[in-house]
Amino acid sequence: MLHAGLLFLFVAQLAIAVGICIFTVRYIVHGYSVTLDVPYLPTPPSYFPAIAQALDIRSGDVVYDLGSGNGDLLVFLAERYPQALFIGIERNPFLYWHAVWNKRMAGNLKNLAFQRKDLYK
Repeated sequence: MLHAGLLFLFVAQLAIAVGICIFTVRYIVHGYSVTLDVPYLPTPPSYFPAIAQALDIRSGDVVYDLGSGNGDLLVFLAERYPQALFIGIERNPFLYWHAVWNKRMAGNLKNLAFQRKDLYK
């Protein structure tokens, strides 16, 4: 059995390592987006309800998000409006895969799709 002090040190080191990994991934994602001439600026989740209300989404609507980033907004909308279709377009491969991961973590929503494309081409 581990001594309580050793267990605390192990957990602290693990937390620091996870924090460094998260920082590194975010740094890479933001750094890469600068090379695409389009910086990654995520929409704060507190804005999502106001955006949903402004969009006035109805049954059968198709909503495109050009530069969908990590897909958080579209996941939020797809969960609340299952009768509409949501499509995110993102050219940053890191953000695209993050969006696909977020979709999977939300239950692989059938009314949500992400595409890795350059909308300028």
